[in-house]
Amino acid sequence: MCALTVDGLTLPILIPKVESDNSYVASPYHHYITFGKENTNLIKQPWLSHLVKGLFPIFDKAMQMGHLNSVVYVNHWLFSTDLYPKALRKEQLSKIICFLEQKFPDRAIIFRSLNKISTPSLLSDCSSLKCLLIPSRYVFLTQGTKESVFQTRIFKSDLRHLEKSPYELDSLETLTPNECSELLRLEYNLYVEQHSKLQPQYTENFISHLVNDQLLKLRVIKDNNVFIGVAGYFEYEGTMFCPFLGFDKSSPEHNQVFRLLNTAMLMDLKKSQYLFHQSAGASFYKSVRRAEGTLEYMAVSTKHLQQKQKLAWIALQTCVNALSENIRNY
Repeated sequence: MCALTVDGLTLPILIPKVESDNSYVASPYHHYITFGKENTNLIKQPWLSHLVKGLFPIFDKAMQMGHLNSVVYVNHWLFSTDLYPKALRKEQLSKIICFLEQKFPDRAIIFRSLNKISTPSLLSDCSSLKCLLIPSRYVFLTQGTKESVFQTRIFKSDLRHLEKSPYELDSLETLTPNECSELLRLEYNLYVEQHSKLQPQYTENFISHLVNDQLLKLRVIKDNNVFIGVAGYFEYEGTMFCPFLGFDKSSPEHNQVFRLLNTAMLMDLKKSQYLFHQSAGASFYKSVRRAEGTLEYMAVSTKHLQQKQKLAWIALQTCVNALSENIRNY
């Protein structure tokens, strides 16, 4: 990791090892190819699912030959979602791209987490700078300034559920080593054990640093003084997002725990009136609570690359665009 400064703005830069078995957030190959293999069953049309499964071995080989993992990520926060400074403009984007293309002539330059709701100008600017826009996932966002979000029948039901819950809802501003270990276990159980080994796998030192330095705000749920749920969220320039969520999905009460954590965060959102980036997943749950869904994109600069690398990215963009109507299911 490095820090890049342009016109007074400092952004984290991630330069992953090409051959490492990284998390999907640091590997375009795992994001699109490995996850794609795992999720072909979610494609709605049977004929299309069958076609994709048949073509995957060929496509997989082509992406490896095109060095899909040879990349540099701009403004990478090591989570599923990157939040951008509002001051970042097209002129700075152009400077960043030119600088990194010269410094890393064999790596594609990537800007993640761009969408038409939270980053419309950045999305447009990257397009005008000739970056490839490749759909990456379908995300949900809730605007805290919309009072209608908090007046729905379902949200009022969530509040009653929270008030009558037998569990204890609390906030934590510091973490002991034992507390951190327990909360990390819940997050690991949900994302890594229940979903995929390609999810980010965080260390206790990393999470302790985020919490104890007040970068990550924690909401926890206890049952008889035992942690059964956790939600950790950031607030950055008017946007909040929750990269750290955990509960025991094998528990018969896991849906209730998730509902309580989400309601607690929406209450915090109502106070702050920020934009809540709720990431992907749980589409029905978020939709009925007035979250707005939209495609999220990676913007990839490939102009400086060798021809076979350019072709690999163009092929990826073409295929993912063809499947984009299915992305909201991933």
